[in-house]
Amino acid sequence: MGRKLYLLESMNLERGDTFEFGVWNNKPIEWQVLANRGGILCISKYCLAESIFDPKSNKWETSELRQWLNSDFYNKAFDSEEKSFILSNKEDKVTLLSFEEAYEFLPTNSKRIATYKGRFKISWWLRSRGVNNSAVRVFPDGYIHIYDLSVDVMGSVRPVIYLKKDVENFLEPEEV
Repeated sequence: MGRKLYLLESMNLERGDTFEFGVWNNKPIEWQVLANRGGILCISKYCLAESIFDPKSNKWETSELRQWLNSDFYNKAFDSEEKSFILSNKEDKVTLLSFEEAYEFLPTNSKRIATYKGRFKISWWLRSRGVNNSAVRVFPDGYIHIYDLSVDVMGSVRPVIYLKKDVENFLEPEEV
């Protein structure tokens, strides 16, 4: 039996809407819609984990963080029914926002502020390369920093998924 999934009363998800899909650490994952065009691009509303980007490199394509998101996280957060609604974004089922996407979908510093476990503001990784083999992160104040951030220090993770448009018909309110 699949997990219970919750949805806003509206079945027409629009930018800024939130809904629950998947489970992490025994809690439903809350997602925020970034775009609904051909599919539903979503980012986790909160930082879900902490991780280094990679021990040595700022290349998303070979990073340990990418491998973790598309294996351990993907397999633990979503059941088989939920996985059937997740589309590949290039080669990834789960990704991070790029520098450009962060500015496009979260255009102000205040929209980029995120919390970890809902308690405190924290910096979070983007998948874009920074300057001088550094990684790019959004700082707790929402500012995107591209210089001299070591790839082997802990940062928080806000996964991004791309869902089939018909997921709206799959999500159902909780039965009481």
